[in-house]
Amino acid sequence: MAVALPHPDVAEQFRAARSSLMGASIHLDSAAAGRMSDAVRLGISAHLDCEAQLGGYVAHEAANKIIDRGRADLGALCGLPPASIAFTESAVASLTSLLVQLQLPRNSVVAVLPNEYGLNVRLFNMFGFDVQTLPVVDSLGRADVDAVRAALIALNPRLVHLCQIASSRGIVQPTAEIVSVCRELRIPVVVDAAQGFGHVECDVGADAIYGTSRKWLCGPRGVGFIGVRPESVEAGVLSVQPELLESQEAYIAAVWVCQSLSGSITSLGRKRCVSGFMQLVRLSAIGSTVLLGGVLWNLRRSGRP
Repeated sequence: MAVALPHPDVAEQFRAARSSLMGASIHLDSAAAGRMSDAVRLGISAHLDCEAQLGGYVAHEAANKIIDRGRADLGALCGLPPASIAFTESAVASLTSLLVQLQLPRNSVVAVLPNEYGLNVRLFNMFGFDVQTLPVVDSLGRADVDAVRAALIALNPRLVHLCQIASSRGIVQPTAEIVSVCRELRIPVVVDAAQGFGHVECDVGADAIYGTSRKWLCGPRGVGFIGVRPESVEAGVLSVQPELLESQEAYIAAVWVCQSLSGSITSLGRKRCVSGFMQLVRLSAIGSTVLLGGVLWNLRRSGRP
């Protein structure tokens, strides 16, 4: 039975950007790892050649302008200035780096929704936190904002951690609305948008938001990122130094490869997102822990805010 895609033009552009590998296969696992484009794979190879010729640190310096552009593009997607974006090896590494800096006392209450990612819960337990699941969802698993408000008032947690979209199902939580409640109650809120970037609107006003390149952004594994609102740092809501969140093991050094994908644009708030398989960010990064020299990911945003 033929399936009609909502945005066939985006589907055609997605296939064309991966023409060398598409074949007859059907990939249904972008929630785990999206398929890289030909441009990204060529970019990885080109940068590794650059490192082999010039050395890793010289190649890093040569790519600084591209890295800065990547910070700016990621910041545009989540409503943050470029200086507030830090690169890490993964989404979990981003959360780990943030928790190390926050230095919350053991037994601090961290509130989550029932869709919380298992590895995040394990990480909270490793830090000795008291993880409390808010029983505030409807039959579909979507949070009721008024119920969240009442639960948070009763619980008064030290931190709220939200998974924008669970890795196990496609329910999109009302993240911006819950963030607004947290701000009203003066409770710090961190958003895991690993399944959100390249998929839904990520400018939700969180005190911190993080993600990864390898899912709906269709970059390679080994690159994550985190952004922290300057206002949250200045107000003491989050006691962190954003520049120290960047992993010293993920030396960000890469070459931006221009990937000409122009998707179907839909206005979502102040940002413009590509419908369907969205190619949103032109960004490159190399982590020294991957491929013994690094791994680059490169995606070009279609459209400007």
